[in-house]
Parts: sequence; structure tokens; C-alpha cells
Amino acid sequence: MAESLFDSKEWKEVESQTLQLLQELIRFKSINYSTIDSGHESKVCEFIRSILIKEDIECSEILESNPGRGNLIARLRATNPDPELKPLALNVHLDVVPAPVEEEAWKKEGWKFDPFAGHINEEDGCLYGRGAVDMKNMVAMAISIMLFLKRRRVPLKRDVLLIALADEEDGGIHGAKWLVENYPADVECDVMLGEGGGFNFMAGTMNIGVALGEKGSMCYKLIARGPGGHASLPTLENPIFTISKVVQQLTNGQLRFILTPLVEEFFANVGSLLPFPKNRIFQQITSPTLSNIALYLIPKDKQYVFTPMLHNTAVPTIVQGGVKNNQIPSSCELTVNGRLLPGISQEEYFRDIRELLGESLFNPVPPSDKPKLEIEVTYFGEGHQQTTNDPRVQVYYRVIEEIISKHTNNTGRAIPFLLPATTDLRYFVRHPTRVPVCFGFLPVLFPD
Repeated sequence: MAESLFDSKEWKEVESQTLQLLQELIRFKSINYSTIDSGHESKVCEFIRSILIKEDIECSEILESNPGRGNLIARLRATNPDPELKPLALNVHLDVVPAPVEEEAWKKEGWKFDPFAGHINEEDGCLYGRGAVDMKNMVAMAISIMLFLKRRRVPLKRDVLLIALADEEDGGIHGAKWLVENYPADVECDVMLGEGGGFNFMAGTMNIGVALGEKGSMCYKLIARGPGGHASLPTLENPIFTISKVVQQLTNGQLRFILTPLVEEFFANVGSLLPFPKNRIFQQITSPTLSNIALYLIPKDKQYVFTPMLHNTAVPTIVQGGVKNNQIPSSCELTVNGRLLPGISQEEYFRDIRELLGESLFNPVPPSDKPKLEIEVTYFGEGHQQTTNDPRVQVYYRVIEEIISKHTNNTGRAIPFLLPATTDLRYFVRHPTRVPVCFGFLPVLFPD
């Protein structure tokens, strides 16, 4: 695209424009504190809308699910529309996870620069700021793409959408989920690009990951109960003690091995690129009996990424228990973040959790007949996956393959993979009238 549509001088101008946009976007403190009145994405929507409207790019009004929680749909109309083709959509979210705002606080937490300044460090040439990678970089790219296509009058057979969303960092309830439920016709598309992939998987190479699926996400509480009492009379029935053992088991244990088609395809692709004996080690990662041994033999930073592709996970995140120093509480709650491989139900997941922790914890205990440990689910969203064997996926995946090959002088290739995390794409793959092909593809090259 860079070579065929504009010269190097124009490319530099687009780069400069996109960088400036990213700096301005980072300066919006669109922090999602997981509260209804945080995020303030409407202010970012106003900024984006003002830029696109000036170029006569069609924009919706700011669509607020709640006051301040804005979403925006921009549409670049096809110049030579093909009635068989629905739009291509660029999916971005505008909120960011928390970072300190005050200078004393961000310095104390180890930030070199103000997280909301969009500072470019002259020493390493990198831009620093909350959202620089997740994902205001793609917001800036998407705006630049819309501007470029409009200014250059690029012939289009289908509409191009920019869908800017609130609340991705807290489950997308006030963003993607709300938009799909309330404006399904406005976000209908054939193919959608979002976050989750687009980075080089192997140091020193241009082998780029393309996410064709995501794990499901679940938030639940494990609630331990006991008789309570005075702290001068210690007891093993202390709920805090029960939860401490649960945390240890979840941290040191592992849920069962599960191999999905997309993950099998991923390891086959990566293995084919490696020399002997690394390729043989990779072949064993998909073996139920040898997987952990093979993972142990590869670098730890790769273990960290690959292991969640093969297992459901349960990560303790919050512990709440006790109200007074000299009182043994009657309950203690552990909040757990669970990630489920595509196709796994809640029932299957919790069957594995009960097996890991011990069934006796969940059995009724007399005289109350209540279990020592109870489960309370607060959120659940299913995972999804596609594979390159799907004809609909193939059409668009080949385009990504060709672009990567062309711009790496045939040294790089696309690698389909399962994202161990979850993005807003989860709601669009369940669109009520038209399910798009969804790719996690946010081009960014990390230093080796």
C-alpha cells in the first residue's frame, strides 16, 4: 500500500500526522476505573469527530450508553459500491487502564515520563504514555487511514467504518456490547480489524501474529465461610486460612491440557520456521503428555505466552476478608479472573476447578449444610475462534499474508494464533444479523 498509493515524502507526512494524533489522544485522561462515571470517552469522540467532519467524512452523533461513556461510528462511503459487499470495519477502544495522574505518584510508580503527556524520548526515539500500545496507537492509525482514503479519493467497492468504543478495559458493557445491541445495522460489516495481534512473534524476524480467536473471560468469587470467633482462640476453620490455601493451589496448580484447532495450527506454523532441534521441541508442545516438558525447555518469556493457549486459567486478583484486628471473620472472598478456551462451558470449567481444589471444599458441612467454599459468578463471556481453513477467513487472510510478505521482502509471514486475552471483537462475532470475519491485527513492531 505504501508503495502503490503514495511516495516516500507523503508517507513521511502520514507518519508525522499519525504520531501527532497519538500524542494528542494520549493526553486525554480516558481512564477506566471500572466505575460507571469513569472513562470519559465522549471527550475523545468529540476530538475524533471534529477531525473527520472537517474532511466531510460521515459521522454519527456521539452515542452515549451513559453520560460521558461515548461511542462513535464514522463511515467512508464506497465510491463504486458492490451490493454484495458489506463494510470493512476498524475497531478501536478509547479507554485506558489506570495510571497515576499526579507527578509525585507516577514517579513513585517508576514512570520515566508523565503517562498522559505523550512524551517522545530523544534517547531511544520511543513515545511513552498510557495507551501508546493499548490502544490509542490504533485509534491514531484508524483516523489517518480514513483521512488518507478520503483525501486521495481511493476507489472503494465497500464502505469503510471506524468504530470507536468505550469501556473495553472493563468488559465493553458500555461500549461494544451496548452498540451491537442498540445499533446493529450501523455496525454490520463483512470483516473487522481490531487489537490483539500484529506484532512480531519471534525476535529478529518479521513473522507477524494474526489473532483469529480469543479466550473467553469470566470473573467469579470463591467465598469461604466459617464460624468466626475471637482471634485469641485460633482455628483451622478461619476463612482467611481457607482462602490462602486456595490461592496457593490456584497459583501452583494447572488446569487440564486442551488443544484447540487454532492453537494446533499456530504451533505447527511456528515449528516449521525453527531449525533443529527447536522444531522438534515445538512439535511436543501440543502433546498432552510432553507439553509441560517441552514448554520448560523454551525461554520463560515464551512459556508465559504459550501456556495459556493450552489451558484454562484461574488467576487470583482480589482478597477481601476481616473487619477487625482481634476478630476471626465468618467469611472471606477471593475474586478470580478466569480465562476459558473457545468451546469450554462454565460447567466444564468449574468441574476442573473443583477437581484442582478438592471436591470436599464444595461439599455441605454440618450443622449449617453449607459448603466450606462457594462459587459466585459475576461475569461470563464465551471465547471464539476461526481457522484459515474457513473459506470466508481465507479471502481476507490471504490479503494480510500478501501485505506482510510484500513489505518484508518475502522474509516475513503471517502466523494465525489464539489470543489468551479478550477484546471487544467478542461482541461482533455474535452480531445478530451478520457475523464478520474478525482479525486481531494492530501492526506494531516491538524491539528485540
